[in-house]
Amino acid sequence: MLRDRRGTSLVEFAICLPVLVVFVAAVADFGKGLSSKYELQQSLNRAFEMSQVDGSANDYSELSAEVASAANVPLANVTSQQWSECNGKVQAWEDDCSSGTTSRFVRLTVKRTYKPFFPAMSFFDKNSAGEAVIGAHASLQVR
Repeated sequence: MLRDRRGTSLVEFAICLPVLVVFVAAVADFGKGLSSKYELQQSLNRAFEMSQVDGSANDYSELSAEVASAANVPLANVTSQQWSECNGKVQAWEDDCSSGTTSRFVRLTVKRTYKPFFPAMSFFDKNSAGEAVIGAHASLQVR
């Protein structure tokens, strides 16, 4: 009976199947989260590109609404920072540099959540509801 090898491959398959299922589920969950992050980054890039098409000087305050619309998230999920730099020193957006060139910067951050397939195996930070928190940010020197 010990020399009978019939059914060996079936037993090996039964042992390996759970490992393969967990691996495929983990890859699918990670791919879903990564895709969500890329969508957020794309919405930021789109907003910055659109702001550069309009050649007028503005305060870039409309970018947050543009990102929220493109990313399909509430406006509260988008934060905006604006600052100026004069000779390497950070200052308020409105301040101009008296001795040199003023560089102005805009930084946008957007966040969204998604429900992972298997919350216990999630590769991303989770909130209290067990949803993964995905974020993206981008900065642009506008002058």
